[in-house]
Amino acid sequence: MPQVEETHPYYDGDYGLQNDWISIGESTCSAKMYSWPIGSKNGKGTSLMCVEELSRLCLERTKTARDCIDVMGYHAENFGFWSTQSVSD
Repeated sequence: MPQVEETHPYYDGDYGLQNDWISIGESTCSAKMYSWPIGSKNGKGTSLMCVEELSRLCLERTKTARDCIDVMGYHAENFGFWSTQSVSD
């Protein structure tokens, strides 16, 4: 994962919640998308990122909502995204 020169402190409660500039509200909904994290017991794991980690990266690295979306999208596309709701192994 590419590193950045500067990071920011943030408040966390399972999901990243807030830094000095932006806040995130989480709303879980159902979807027909399933993936598994790398190292899962079922052996199908190909994804590194979950919403918890994406929210933390966003708050650690950005100061605007637009930049947050860009960071989360980039990392989900490049490192794979798995839903915590789809893990049943």
